[in-house]
Amino acid sequence: MFNILRNHFHRKAILNGLSRQRHLLHAGLTAIADVVEVKLTCIQVNDLIEIRLELGIHKPDGRVLMAESRTVVNKSVIPAAGQKLKIHFLPRDTAYILIMQAAC
Repeated sequence: MFNILRNHFHRKAILNGLSRQRHLLHAGLTAIADVVEVKLTCIQVNDLIEIRLELGIHKPDGRVLMAESRTVVNKSVIPAAGQKLKIHFLPRDTAYILIMQAAC
């Protein structure tokens, strides 16, 4: 019974994360972020996992905003510390981000 409830909770958390990503895709600002630290959470469904990232977000005005954010990614593309990412984020709420791609 506990496993059924846990799996339901994990599915719901992943679906909520994907919904937030859709919102960020349409309403978020684009920026480059430096990955400072990556933490895996215990929330995963199939190949999707929620991760926590400590980021240095390079804002369009040139300032760097330090933020701890969460996002859902495929287990095969978990970013590493030191990596640069192209992201979408909301300046007033950096708790969640959308990773667009690894930046060159």
